[in-house]
Amino acid sequence: MTTARPDLRILEVDTYANGDPTTFGLPLDQYEYLQNEEPCYLQEFSDPFLIDRAWVLSRHSDIWEIDRNVELYATDRGSVNMWKVTPIDPVYGGMPAMLSMSGDDHRRNRGVMNRAFTPNMVKKLEEKFRG
Repeated sequence: MTTARPDLRILEVDTYANGDPTTFGLPLDQYEYLQNEEPCYLQEFSDPFLIDRAWVLSRHSDIWEIDRNVELYATDRGSVNMWKVTPIDPVYGGMPAMLSMSGDDHRRNRGVMNRAFTPNMVKKLEEKFRG
């Protein structure tokens, strides 16, 4: 059975800023629809400052495959920034960032960052951030 298509606004700031507080602002109905009906969804943008379009993958198995298959899917082969005016891609003058790294470079940098976000480290920072 096909579910009625909701107004898909998963990449719009207002979706989260004005979202349902009982779901922490997350558009769970939209996520569920995408997982079940359009697991590989093409989001198009009309804002002249944004890229023209982006693929949104919503199934865990697809995301897992993309994360592991750097020969076929690699973020270091093109822009991953949504804004046209602030490119991250080093080809266009940006500095290397986690978003534009793949394979061993990404894993090495993620390993360094993971140590900073363990439950104990986050707990130590919690009071400071709440303040």
